[in-house]
Amino acid sequence: MWPKKNVDAERMLMREVIMNRMAKIEAFTQYKMEMREAAMLLNKIQRSLDIHMKKASKDPSNWGYVGELASFKKLLKEALEILVFW
Repeated sequence: MWPKKNVDAERMLMREVIMNRMAKIEAFTQYKMEMREAAMLLNKIQRSLDIHMKKASKDPSNWGYVGELASFKKLLKEALEILVFW
């Protein structure tokens, strides 16, 4: 028979392993939800860019559209830096 301390330590270890597995599953479930929302946002961004281009094409001498797009591009680069790990 195992000494009580060893049994308690083993139970604690098993509980910790199970909790870690549950946390990983919950984290990945949340990750997938965030990924779906990010994909939806990317679709909205593409539609907005298309609309922006149509407006800019109707007013080709308006540098405001260029400035807006440049600001947007800067934000995209900042967002990309979050995901790039190299």
